[in-house]
Amino acid sequence: MSSAGPRGSRGDLTPVRRKGAAVIVADLQTDAGVTIAEAIGGAFFALDVGADEGWDRLMSLVETMYGRLDVVFTNAGVVSGQLIEDVDLATWHRVIGVNLTGVMLGCRRGVAAMRRDTRYAPERSP
Repeated sequence: MSSAGPRGSRGDLTPVRRKGAAVIVADLQTDAGVTIAEAIGGAFFALDVGADEGWDRLMSLVETMYGRLDVVFTNAGVVSGQLIEDVDLATWHRVIGVNLTGVMLGCRRGVAAMRRDTRYAPERSP
């Protein structure tokens, strides 16, 4: 499962897809995301990586469709394209939401999904 979206996923995901992995491309850019997913023989899921509830729905879909999750590839990222002195707070929050919060949410939900698979569920340390 990749939160890479259309700007960089194809080259990263094509080799794993060729080896037989099921791949879901997740992004807000539906048209481009669908194009990438179709090009590599994967699936697409519309996702705002910075929103907790979207990750819950995605992990539920992955576990329903495939039975388990093996890898989360959280490489979504955005830039403002502005000089720091010109960046307004809303833009800053959007960049941080995608680049940091989105990665944390993907890892948190992905690790939880993998721990539900007994092959990946070692005893947790306190």
